[in-house]
Amino acid sequence: MLFRSMGFVRHLRSGGLGTLLYDVSAPGARLPFLGHPARTSLSAAEIALKLDAVMIPYFGIRRADGLSFEVEVESPIISSTPENMLLEMNARLAAQIARNPAQWFWVHRRWK
Repeated sequence: MLFRSMGFVRHLRSGGLGTLLYDVSAPGARLPFLGHPARTSLSAAEIALKLDAVMIPYFGIRRADGLSFEVEVESPIISSTPENMLLEMNARLAAQIARNPAQWFWVHRRWK
C-alpha cells in the first residue's frame, strides 16, 4: 500500500490522531449505502489495520445558529476485514443521515 504522507504514518504510529474521509466515490468495493451499492474506498480500514490504529467515526452536526457545530464521537469500529469495517462505517453514516437528513451535505455523485 502506498502512503502519500509518511509524516501522517509516523504521526499515527506514535499514537497521534488523524482524520481520513472515506465517504467519496472511489475505487474499492461496491458496498451497500442507503439501500444502493456504492463504490467505497477501503483505504481507511486498510491503513487502520496496517498501523494497528483505531477507526472512530465522528460527525459534525450543524447547530441551529447555522455557524457552529457539535461533534458526535461514536464507539470504535471493531477491527476485522476492510470490507466489514467499511460496511459498518457506511451503516453508521446512513444512521446519522436518517436521524437528520437536513444535515447531509453531499457535493459529488455517489452513485454514477
